[in-house]
Amino acid sequence: MRATPLHPVAIAAAIVLASLVRPVAAAASTPRNGPPPDTLTSTYTVAGVHVVQRLTPTNDIVAVNLYLDGGVQQLTASTAGIEELALRTSVYGSTRYPGLASRTAFGRTGSQWVLDPETDWTVAGFRGVTDQFDSSWAVFADRIVHPTLDSASVALVRERMIREARLQSLDPERAAFLLADSLAFDGHPYAISPEGTESSLSSLSADIVRRYVSDEFVTSRMLLVVVGNIPRARLETLITATLGTLPPGSYRWTIPPDVPRRPSSLTFVPRRIHTNYIVGYFAGPPVTSKDYAAFRIATAILSSRLASAIRYSADLSYAAGAPYRDRAVASGGFYASTNSPMLVMALMRQQLDSMKKAQYDFFGLHEFETGFRSNYLVENETNESQAGILGRAQLLEGDYRRASKDLDVLEHVTPLEVTRATKTYMRDIQFVYVGDTTRVRRDRMKSM
Repeated sequence: MRATPLHPVAIAAAIVLASLVRPVAAAASTPRNGPPPDTLTSTYTVAGVHVVQRLTPTNDIVAVNLYLDGGVQQLTASTAGIEELALRTSVYGSTRYPGLASRTAFGRTGSQWVLDPETDWTVAGFRGVTDQFDSSWAVFADRIVHPTLDSASVALVRERMIREARLQSLDPERAAFLLADSLAFDGHPYAISPEGTESSLSSLSADIVRRYVSDEFVTSRMLLVVVGNIPRARLETLITATLGTLPPGSYRWTIPPDVPRRPSSLTFVPRRIHTNYIVGYFAGPPVTSKDYAAFRIATAILSSRLASAIRYSADLSYAAGAPYRDRAVASGGFYASTNSPMLVMALMRQQLDSMKKAQYDFFGLHEFETGFRSNYLVENETNESQAGILGRAQLLEGDYRRASKDLDVLEHVTPLEVTRATKTYMRDIQFVYVGDTTRVRRDRMKSM
């Protein structure tokens, strides 16, 4: 996921949940004792490419996500951004569609090219309609299998990405998020940006990019998720003739290591601006942990508390909450934009202390958790969102069917589990303050 400012007020706990829970067939009529069998989704392997396919007979929209697994674990500080650079450059030509022909042919289909470099994987794909699927696939697949990656195109895209990286550092809000994230994950693979930095991108020549694609675009790294009304036999034929011709490689995913623990800190970045930004991150449990669901609920509760205390009650911010990052190793945090930073930090500390001492009412917590369900149905009804949640479940949990089971797990997190997750993980927080440092007393504005 690209590093973006807090989804305004991660506010409703429901929004915090949206990327984890997922749809099942006929979800609107799902009984409380569990989902019905999902007869529209299947998984299979074609020519070494693992596929998860969901049929949608009632609409003509098609969502295609090709996941290149591994994310930043495939990168080093010097190669950060290389996968995005390669895929962005592939738009400028491939063997079958050289130069402008690639964009022209794809444009005629009306499809939308999708590229999203995430921490745990990179997604490339498209959104289109059923009757243009074969034409869209032909251009898309040729960009993956036979990208030209000529020196001029690589240089053009590289310069654009360098400018984008430079602009991110100039935006005080984005700078606060990026620095807090890098401090929280220092010494961990997650400290590497999938988008790259000015330094890493500057060193990536066309030869290096082409060599990376030759070595790393292998079927053992690939998961293809297709949601739409496309017959399986038709899809298998297309895969065999394109992605299936790539070498298998020997990729095997491993969960990222634990995040190194370090004492809480508060880093000041002076900027003479009217609005100041406070961002802090703390590391959560790995997806394999029994605490994963409880941590998510706890972070949602923290987000609701921060929004209520800082934004709505005290009117000290136009956006406050707890950003949640749904990754193989989860993380949460604090965020507020404010003209009263010392008061806001005090309220953040107060809400965290209160959560660690709280004794949650079982029925109140259950009501909070079940409030996610209606948002879940709304947020995950599109083909695009279903492709995303199926892919996540398959890659991080080893089974797309976890998509339906995780909702029930989240709805049955107990008060004791929430308290344990709060005390265990909401510590060692790396805070960053970007703003007017003349308006704060550094000796009194302490971290938690």
